[in-house]
Amino acid sequence: MITGDETITSGEIFINGFDVTKEPYKTLGRIGYCPQFDALMDDLTGEETLRFYSRLRGIHESDIDEQITELSQLLYFEMHLNKLTKTYSGGNKRKLSTAI
Repeated sequence: MITGDETITSGEIFINGFDVTKEPYKTLGRIGYCPQFDALMDDLTGEETLRFYSRLRGIHESDIDEQITELSQLLYFEMHLNKLTKTYSGGNKRKLSTAI
């Protein structure tokens, strides 16, 4: 419900004072989402995946490259950015999921 994956049937959810149903773009950028399963698309590279989820979170297009660089350096992941996610080891899938 918080991420919009499930419909809110009653009540309200606020994140930092913003209503998730009325101002989703202001709330999605303030939360992280790491499901139990790998939310990765096999035919995308790590970079394409990070770019996709950055856009979903409402991150401004001009900030995405910098964010991808920072996250990949922080997680020691730069050398895998241009590889398809279906080739990743379990550990690299977790790193990418953490970055998402």
